[in-house]
Amino acid sequence: ALRSVLYFFQVYIPNATYNVFGFRQRKRIVAWAFSNSSVNTPFVSTLYTERVMLSSSLINGVQYIIIYGCTSVLLSVALLYLSPVLTVIAFCLMGLFLLPIYFFNARIKNESVKFAESWEQANRRLLVGLKNIFLIRIYGAENEEIEKSQNSLAQYSKSHTTIYKLGAFKFSLPQFVGVVIICLTVFIGKNYFTVEAGVLVSFLYLFFRWVQNLSFSNRCAF
Repeated sequence: ALRSVLYFFQVYIPNATYNVFGFRQRKRIVAWAFSNSSVNTPFVSTLYTERVMLSSSLINGVQYIIIYGCTSVLLSVALLYLSPVLTVIAFCLMGLFLLPIYFFNARIKNESVKFAESWEQANRRLLVGLKNIFLIRIYGAENEEIEKSQNSLAQYSKSHTTIYKLGAFKFSLPQFVGVVIICLTVFIGKNYFTVEAGVLVSFLYLFFRWVQNLSFSNRCAF
């Protein structure tokens, strides 16, 4: 029962914070937009939609990182208590994979910037076109404007697909690496340190949970 309650709050609190933070930010944007003497409509629209969503997701991600980070620390302590030798071996093997993961995270950050820029450009193109729709019709430039808007939208769609492919790979990478490390750790522990079978089974379970928490933390850092 206690575990179910903890899972409930683990899911509810970050998502409730996401909602409340976005609501308050949009209230401030609305008040600022209507009280300002000069307003850039595309800029306000971008703030109201994409920027608020990104900032809310950031707050949400930080909360999940804290939750899964604390769980990972507790699991690390349990692993050290269970078998210091296997824990040191597993963590050393994990360290070998940190460098490529670091560069992969840098690639995702760069793509995230391109993703935000492509959405802002597509949104601006649509709003500018609608704002000048009568002038566009007078000059018979509808097809040209449609092509420009569709090109901006295609760039956004391409960037969207890329960022989520990278995100899916980022989420699955730690779990794949974790399985490889578990196999190597079991092989080394069994053949070179004669670790008992019961300890190995318990260690495998705890370390796999640790890898799952690392995977969730890695995904939330996206």
